[in-house]
Amino acid sequence: MKGVAFKGSSKIDGSSSRQTHADVIQYVPNLFRWKVELGSMGNDAAIGFWSYTHEDNTLDEGSIIQLSRLLMEEYNLLSGETLDLFVDRNDLAWGQEWRKRIDTSIAETTFFIPIITPRYFKRPECRRELLEFAAKAELLGADELLMPILYIEVPDLSSENPDEAIALVARMQYADWRQNRWLEVQSREYRRGVNALAQRLLSITRKVTEQQLKRELDSDPEDDGADGINDVVERIEALLSDWLDAVIGEKSVGAQVTAIWEHYLLQESKLKGRNAPAQAILSARIRMAREMLPLARRGQQDGQLYLSRSIELDPLISALIRLVAEHPESFPLAVPVREAIDEAMEAIRLQDQYVTMRSKGEDFESVQDVLRRMNHLGRIFQQCNTAFMAKQRNAKEGNEIIRRWNAELVDHRSSNSTDKEQAEGESSKDPANEKDKK
Repeated sequence: MKGVAFKGSSKIDGSSSRQTHADVIQYVPNLFRWKVELGSMGNDAAIGFWSYTHEDNTLDEGSIIQLSRLLMEEYNLLSGETLDLFVDRNDLAWGQEWRKRIDTSIAETTFFIPIITPRYFKRPECRRELLEFAAKAELLGADELLMPILYIEVPDLSSENPDEAIALVARMQYADWRQNRWLEVQSREYRRGVNALAQRLLSITRKVTEQQLKRELDSDPEDDGADGINDVVERIEALLSDWLDAVIGEKSVGAQVTAIWEHYLLQESKLKGRNAPAQAILSARIRMAREMLPLARRGQQDGQLYLSRSIELDPLISALIRLVAEHPESFPLAVPVREAIDEAMEAIRLQDQYVTMRSKGEDFESVQDVLRRMNHLGRIFQQCNTAFMAKQRNAKEGNEIIRRWNAELVDHRSSNSTDKEQAEGESSKDPANEKDKK
C-alpha cells in the first residue's frame, strides 16, 4: 500500500494507519495547512472534499483527520485507484478545485463528505458548501455523490426541521459513525467501519462511471448535449417566480413590522410620559409581540423559500454566468435574470446599511434587538425571536449566493469594445505600422 504524503511534509510510511493514537496526533497541526494526498494525483482519480470543523477535530484528538487518511488508504486498497481528499478549506488548492468542480461538472466522480456534528451547522462556510454541492448534485441527478457522515448526535435531525441544512442531511442516506468513534482505531470493528465507507464510495464511483458511459452511448453524435443561454434562462425562469415572491414578501413583511414597531414606540412613549405602571407597559409590549408573531412566522417561511430556491437556482445561474462571459453579445438574453438579482440586491443593500450603522456605533436598534431583550418576559417573545432568528439565518445564507451572482453576472460587451479600441490604438502607434503608412 502506498504511504500518505502531505504537501510540504515528509512521507509517512504505509503503516501509519496502524500507529498508536498518540503517534497520529503529532501530525494533526500540520494537516490544517495541507491537502492530503494518497500517492500521486492521477487524472482519473476520484476527488473528494472532506468538510468538517477544526474545533471538532481538535476536541476529538485528531480523529476526524485520521478517519480521512484511513478512508483514502482503504479505497486505494480495494480499488487500486487513488482517492484524493481535500481536507482544509483554507488551503488555496481547496478553493481552486472547489470552484472548478462546482462551476463545471461534479459528475466526474467528485464526492462531498461532510462530518456532521452540532457545530457543523453553526459554521457558515460548512453550511454554504453543503447546500451548494447538494444543489449541483441534484441538478445533475447525482445525489449519491453527497455522503454525510453522522459523527455526533445532532438534536432534531429531521427532514421537517426548518433549518434547510439539517433537513437536507436528514433526507440523505448518511453513514452513521456515532458508535464507531468510540472504538479503538486498531480494532477489527473500526476497520470494518472504514471498509464499509470505502466500499460505498467505490460503489458510487462505479455507478457514476456507468451512468456517464450510458449517457455517452445514448447521446446523439450530432448533438453536443450542452444547454445554450436561452435553454438555461428558460429553466431559471421556471424557478424565478417563487423566488421573486419570497423577495417581495420579505419587503412587505419588513414594512409591516416597521409600522407596528413605530406604533408601539409611540404608544410606550405616551405611557411613560403619563408615568403609567409597569404592568400597563408590559401589556402594550405583549400586544405588540402578538401582532409581530404572524409576520415573523411569515417572514420565516419566506426566508426558507428564498434560501431553498436560491440553492436550486445557483447551479443554473452559475452556468448562465459562464456562458455570458464566453459569449458577451448574448447578454440581453440574461437581462430578466439580471433584473431579478437587482430586485434582491435592493433589500440586501438596505440590510447592509443597518450593519454599517451598527459597526459605526450609531444609536440604532432593530426590532429583533429589542425583542431579544424582552425574551425573558414570556413565551410570546420567545416565539417571535425564534421565528425572526430563523428568518435572518435563511436570509443571510441566501444573500451570500445572491451577492456572488450580482458580482459575476455582468455585461461584458462594453469592456470588450473598450479593450478592442485600446488594442487598435496601440496598434496604430506601432512603429512598424507607421513605417507601412510612409
